[in-house]
Order: sequence, then structure tokens, then C-alpha cells
Amino acid sequence: MNQYKPFMLRWITENTCNHASVVEFGCMFGARFKFVHSSVKNRIGIEIFKPYLDDAVEEFTKIHGDMCSYNTLVDIKYHDCALFIDSIEHIEKEDGIALLKRVQKTFNKILLITPDGYFKFDCDLHGYGSHETQRHKCGWTKEDLEKLGFKVFIIDKFHPPSDINPRGCIFATWEKPLND
Repeated sequence: MNQYKPFMLRWITENTCNHASVVEFGCMFGARFKFVHSSVKNRIGIEIFKPYLDDAVEEFTKIHGDMCSYNTLVDIKYHDCALFIDSIEHIEKEDGIALLKRVQKTFNKILLITPDGYFKFDCDLHGYGSHETQRHKCGWTKEDLEKLGFKVFIIDKFHPPSDINPRGCIFATWEKPLND
């Protein structure tokens, strides 16, 4: 339970309530789907590293592919709530900005967790052998996300502060304005 602190679990459950579909970008094993609100009917995970999907135990629709190509992988009728939990830092910053802007055009809500600032990470925590998609390629700040319209309401110690990552973790939400 160390990596799934109670706050994060509650945050996912509360923020996915009243949504029909949740799409997780970079879902790994799909473990976070068990914390999505029970009212959510459609749970869809996109993962580029197929062995994670092959070993997933949670019930969800598994899509093997690049999250940057989500629009060709997930039917627009499921574009409701998007989860980016420890995933946006695994692509180049410019690609991440472009991806988030595209998701904002069709989704109603985005939940995002990422290390605060650049957190060097390029190892294998799960015994699959190191691969390129595990490496962190950029860092995000509160200001980066606020420029994209996110509300950053907590910076938690979910990613333990260290000499490498002294600032912890960003929890951010974005919701489509009512007039869109």
C-alpha cells in the first residue's frame, strides 16, 4: 500500500464519481481501476508496454498502444474522464503539452498525478527488464499545469522527497468549462 496512499485512493474515487467512462493513459497493470468510483460503467486502459497488460488482474478494457494515439484507440463516446497517474512524465514535454490540449478538447475531466519537477527515473521496478517507456523524459511544475487550466490543489509527499526529487508530487484536476 506504500505507493497507493489513502489520499490518492480517495481522490480517485471521489473525482470519478458521476462519470460514465474512465480512460487511464499509461495504465500499467490497471491496478488503479479498483479505486475508480463503483458507478463508472466503462474502464479503459491504454498501455504501450504489453507485458503489463498481459499480467493485469483488474477488470477493464485493455488497449495496447501509445497513449499519444488515444483518439485512434478509444471511441469518442468513452471520452469522459481521463486519468494520467504517473504517466505524463514518460513522454517528451512538448508531446505531453500537445496531448493534454487534445484531451481537453474531447474529455470532460482530467485527473493527473506527476512528480513535482524532474524526477530522474530509468529503472525497472517490476522485473520485466528495463525498457525505454519506463524512463522519465520530462518534469512538470505547478505553473506548467496551471497554464493549461489545471487546478493544482495539493502537492503531496506521494513520491518521497529525496536529493533527486525534493519537492514531492503534484495532484491536479481539469474540468471542461460549462459553456463548452
